[in-house]
Amino acid sequence: MIRHIFKLIWNRRKANFLIMTEIFFSFIVLYAVVTMAVFYLDNKKDPLGFTYENQWVVEIDTKGSSNISKLASFRQLFANLRTMDEVVSVSGMSITPFSSNNWNGSTSIKGKRYDYEATGGTDDLVQTLDLHITRGRWFTPDDGMSNKNPVVINEHFAQAVFGAEDPIGKPLFDLNNTDKPTEIVGVITNYKKDGEYAASTNFYFERMTLQDTTGRIPETLVIKVRPGTTAQFEEKLSRLLQGTVKEWTFSVESLTREREDKISMYITPLIVASLIAAFLIAMVALGLIGIIWQNVMGRISEIGLRRATGATKKDINWQILGELLMITSLGMLAALILVIQFPILGVLSFVSTKVYIIALLISVLSIYAVTVLCGIYPSMLATKIQPTEALHAE
Repeated sequence: MIRHIFKLIWNRRKANFLIMTEIFFSFIVLYAVVTMAVFYLDNKKDPLGFTYENQWVVEIDTKGSSNISKLASFRQLFANLRTMDEVVSVSGMSITPFSSNNWNGSTSIKGKRYDYEATGGTDDLVQTLDLHITRGRWFTPDDGMSNKNPVVINEHFAQAVFGAEDPIGKPLFDLNNTDKPTEIVGVITNYKKDGEYAASTNFYFERMTLQDTTGRIPETLVIKVRPGTTAQFEEKLSRLLQGTVKEWTFSVESLTREREDKISMYITPLIVASLIAAFLIAMVALGLIGIIWQNVMGRISEIGLRRATGATKKDINWQILGELLMITSLGMLAALILVIQFPILGVLSFVSTKVYIIALLISVLSIYAVTVLCGIYPSMLATKIQPTEALHAE
């Protein structure tokens, strides 16, 4: 039977080759879309590691102010903000959650290279963002008297570098912008700066302070407000900020809106790619239906003869579906050979083996499901052909 099907496909190789080419490209696009979707869903199961509700971010343009002037102005801002009834806490950061800005780097630790992300935070940031300390502590004013540069890392970074060892008190690495060696003082559960759909990364926090100009000075404010604070708070906050430091420029935004914008950055390309994949699959489906329909109508005598020699409706049905599945399998075979090379070539190095396999299985099953659906009606038409119709064709 399989040999017979191969012969039938070969006899109509020109038409079948076009369909197989469409299946090849459709599978590649579908696999890319499914991989992206599975990757996002797999990432989403990991916690953010911080809260974004009731949080406001203030981006500040200090207009080239000196560090001494910045410190004085920031201290006044912090003092005035803490007098507002709606404000629970105020902290400084260098790069805030969901920001498009990034502090990325890579370093060699114990002979192994690690990529990382980082940001700076003041001593009260742990309360403002509700960060969860699992080992050690957060920054304190006493760290300003230390001859080491204190850092807090996330569990992902701790596991990657130290494994089962306790990282507290150990150096992480020497920062290029200071002569002080780093010292890990605490570990937090997780911190996904780019949102829930981003992958967990190696992350660390560096201490920021308003006490002197030797440390890193905050560039952005994070303000935690009381639950139930209305949108009118934004206007009130803007007036206070501008009234405190008239020469600076302030941009106020809620972390909830920042999160929505970040989610759109992930979802929008996925939707566009899904529409393209759906269009390609629809074209393949129409092509498959057309080919099988034409085959059935052009092979009435052959099918009628098979019925006359004892073939049942089920046999005819499986023959038509078998041809369709064989065409689909040949088209996907070339695509699978290409896709299997991706992990070997490092094209999808950011994707775990689990995500890779799940996406591959979903893509294969989806193409076969479309194929079977396309073949149901033409195969039903073929089963209605009676043995006498072979004589009529003659």
